[in-house]
Amino acid sequence: MNSFRNPCAAVCCAVSLTLAIVLHAPPAIAEPLIYMNGTPAAVPVAFSPDGKYLAAPNATGGIDLWDVASAKIARTTAPRAGGDALSFSPNGKLLASADGDGHVRLWDTAAAKIFADLQPARRDSDPNRVLDVTSVEFSPDGKTLMAAGYSGICLWDVESKKRAGQLKGAPDDASFATFSPDGKRIVVIGNRYKLMAWDATTKSKIADWKPPDDDYPAVAFTPDGKLIAAGSYDGNVEMLDAPTGRRVRTFKRDVTPRSPLLPAISVIQCVRFSPDGKKLVSIDRFGPVRVWDVAKGECIDSLGGGAAVFTCPISISPDSKTLAVYYSTWKESVHKVVLFDLSPLKEVKRLPVESPVADK
Repeated sequence: MNSFRNPCAAVCCAVSLTLAIVLHAPPAIAEPLIYMNGTPAAVPVAFSPDGKYLAAPNATGGIDLWDVASAKIARTTAPRAGGDALSFSPNGKLLASADGDGHVRLWDTAAAKIFADLQPARRDSDPNRVLDVTSVEFSPDGKTLMAAGYSGICLWDVESKKRAGQLKGAPDDASFATFSPDGKRIVVIGNRYKLMAWDATTKSKIADWKPPDDDYPAVAFTPDGKLIAAGSYDGNVEMLDAPTGRRVRTFKRDVTPRSPLLPAISVIQCVRFSPDGKKLVSIDRFGPVRVWDVAKGECIDSLGGGAAVFTCPISISPDSKTLAVYYSTWKESVHKVVLFDLSPLKEVKRLPVESPVADK
């Protein structure tokens, strides 16, 4: 369970983490991240469906579309575009962006011009309350856009740019929502990190799964939609049967904590499958990037930890070869998107990104 719910435990965890880093810090590739309220600032990155471009927010609040091959900016949106969440449409023609004040926008990626302003996203049960958006995602057919946040979930019809109903009984504290690969189900994290599922057509709840002994702050479907990877607070990854939520396997992290309080700090913040389904990438709140072999259920590579901490969300290229992740430093005003080869996990390129969190 999450020890940060207890203020005293949080202080003890912070002290324990400091000692662990000083006495047992593993090799690092970067200085620590900029923090907001004690947590690494979440900065999203997103590969385009063809893998040619990478979207990342910049210092103006705009979004840069980087040409991956040349490592140069190809196009940039207007300032204050909303860089708290990003998602490309399946055909790559649109980019969805969102921010914490409820603004959700669609951008024409060819021109980097506004296509639709869907703001403000508002809570269904209380129209006066603006949605604090934490994730956006297109349905697999590209017809629906979904935004999830700490005040609820909103759906839009992309063609008409109008609201497309609501999930019946959706929680007001949803932190993340994702479509199944076939677009028939929507899985939501909410109500103290338990998982719930809705029928995407009828928008009726079809499942309500409370983890037996842990919470799940991060989830992802396997590309075939049969399983769900759920990151837990102890740093392990649970593989759940998608229709039933039944636990079928556990991917145990390969590092034994040196303090009984460290599992609370090793909470997995995000999980992503490679498009070929062979690898799973996870990132801890204060730990390394880990690459898991899905067939074996084993951690086969890791990087960072100690002084090197990375932010979520991450993105994996369509060819399953490259991981993109954002980090920034304390020691100098340098902010980068780092590209890694996944086999083996090796840095291959850095994109010098201006800080999108400097004025927050």
